[in-house]
Amino acid sequence: MQEYHNIPLIDADAGIRRFGGKKELFEKFLFKFPEDRNYIQLKEALKTCDYELAFHYAHALKGVSGNLSLQCLYQAVCGLVEQMRSNNYNDLDVFMDTIDAIYDATLDAIRQI
Repeated sequence: MQEYHNIPLIDADAGIRRFGGKKELFEKFLFKFPEDRNYIQLKEALKTCDYELAFHYAHALKGVSGNLSLQCLYQAVCGLVEQMRSNNYNDLDVFMDTIDAIYDATLDAIRQI
């Protein structure tokens, strides 16, 4: 396993601290992240304009990415959540374009570990 300090998009030191200093526990959840369905379900809900459900999945993705210290993804999803929280559904595609790119890059970073 490579050193976490050189992995883009993941603040593993903060994540490990968030998991009580238990590196193995952090790694267990980090490596399960690609299986998390919140991103896919968010995209599906947005396709059908089910904004209430989309908000639920965006908020869940925000929590998961925050807990794992996937900082770039977390920040991008925060913007989407706040936009939806204010019932402003304009330009959600702009938020999702950014989230899509960061999500893919985050998965690539995890797979390189």
